[in-house]
Amino acid sequence: MTYSRRMVVLHVPHVGTGLADSQGEVGTFRLVVAGSANDAPAESTECRAGWSERGFHLFARMRDSGIVPGLNEDEVLHFRHGDTLELFLKPAGTACYAEMYVTPRGRKSTLFFRAPRREPQPDPLTAHDYRGLRVESRRVDGGWEAEMHVPAEELRAWGGEWGPGSGWTFLVGRYNHGSRFPAPELSVFPPVSAVDFHRTREYAMLEFVPPSGASEIAARRRL
Repeated sequence: MTYSRRMVVLHVPHVGTGLADSQGEVGTFRLVVAGSANDAPAESTECRAGWSERGFHLFARMRDSGIVPGLNEDEVLHFRHGDTLELFLKPAGTACYAEMYVTPRGRKSTLFFRAPRREPQPDPLTAHDYRGLRVESRRVDGGWEAEMHVPAEELRAWGGEWGPGSGWTFLVGRYNHGSRFPAPELSVFPPVSAVDFHRTREYAMLEFVPPSGASEIAARRRL
């Protein structure tokens, strides 16, 4: 299927604890083949996003017939070495954005771009102090699960505001290595017009749902 550009808005519910066990469809999405409109990858990724006063939270469940755990260290380019889930967050109205990783080993990395990727700038991997990302991962039947928690204090440092009324965009991407693939299978949400996770103008908009608003949005979806 060919790619068709459209604005994607994800309603993100306010969450307390237990994002992995949250009920309902608000904040849920699936990754598609990178560069397609909605083609399903060979191995699926189902995600749930949420926000709180503590920051941004992401849970993902990945089908994976041959997990490639990668390096057993943090703050490296994990996608070159093994299976990697990537989260990109960008405050609206600024050039900066962050790229964050979690791996099946529970390892993490954060890259911080002060400008579009191809513009001259300090090394995004090493020239910053944003190391507050918390991650967890575990193997499950048929694949692996991961959680990512980005602290609000770092989000405010990037964008000035956090929560309802603030403007943020995001993208989630996956590098799925394995013997069944001649090259890593790349999947993404939202759909982007090329195989490139850095197309920041095509990121999805986050619409923060107040604590009392998730049930109302779910009811509208059923109409």
